[in-house]
Amino acid sequence: MQRYISCILSFVFYISPCCIHDSVSGELSRGKGTYRTHDEIIDMFRDECERYPEATSFEVIGKTTLQNKIWAFRIGNPDAPKIIIDGCLHGWEDLGSEISFLWIKWLLESKNQEAKRILENTCWIVIPVVNADTYDRGNMNRSVCSGGIDLNRNFLGGWKHVPACEGPFGTSHGESAGSEKETQVMRAFMDANKPTGGRKHVYINTHYGGGPWIHYHGTDAGYYSDIRRKLLVSWRSAGIVLKNVSLERFLPETAKDPAPGGAGGDAASFGYEAFTVEVVQRSCQNGRKFGPIDAPCGEGSPAHPSFESVQSELYPVWEPFYKAISESVMEWNDQIQ
Repeated sequence: MQRYISCILSFVFYISPCCIHDSVSGELSRGKGTYRTHDEIIDMFRDECERYPEATSFEVIGKTTLQNKIWAFRIGNPDAPKIIIDGCLHGWEDLGSEISFLWIKWLLESKNQEAKRILENTCWIVIPVVNADTYDRGNMNRSVCSGGIDLNRNFLGGWKHVPACEGPFGTSHGESAGSEKETQVMRAFMDANKPTGGRKHVYINTHYGGGPWIHYHGTDAGYYSDIRRKLLVSWRSAGIVLKNVSLERFLPETAKDPAPGGAGGDAASFGYEAFTVEVVQRSCQNGRKFGPIDAPCGEGSPAHPSFESVQSELYPVWEPFYKAISESVMEWNDQIQ
């Protein structure tokens, strides 16, 4: 029976500035629009990696404006092609981090032969919290703007000056391209792990609240079309039907109109096959909604999905994407050996 990814679920609460939905207990907890605090996110990745030391490692790759640590977690073969995925570039946008955690749990715990092959032949690197200082959209550099700097608009690709706080949601793009500590850390990490020797590495920049869509940054139309084909086959095989968003909107047939700039754009400039993804639509912009995260349109705050619906309805949409990415780098590496 087909699993309909649709607007049939009801949601248990609405976000307020003082409450979050705890993704383990289902109880309301402190915070600001996220499932867990940033420290809790890091702890859960550390705990998982410490359970499987033979297949994982983790390190601090730099520090934020307020000198908080930015962590990277490696899962799989450190000598294999790399797939980097980030989260919380905008402080509260943690859904990409939560879904990537479900993904690495499947890799490490499922004992599935496909998972074992991916672990042996790829290196997934998760940077789950980039903007560790705040749950606001902007970072904690308030010298230019009281709303901080929108980090995804501070990268070199597509950067443009905006006056004071006239960026999205009352933020700045920064005094100059790449001016922020967090941006510099991420670019240095991209540079240190960029593909060499004809390999393909992939970078996935995740967001939560707009879209939903997958945008490819790059010039290899054949690579993108192969990913798209694999993903469509996987969705159809799993009986997944997308509703409330057209396939063309979610996964364009060609890569001729990639999203400009941001972390994904900079990753592409370092040689990565890069994607920017909006994991789910949180609002009712232009009537676009993506089940099951289907906020009612009307008065009041948009609904924040229960974590149960994330696990059972949303994660199955994204797991095939991660599998298709893994297959793509393994196949490409096989060809050049």
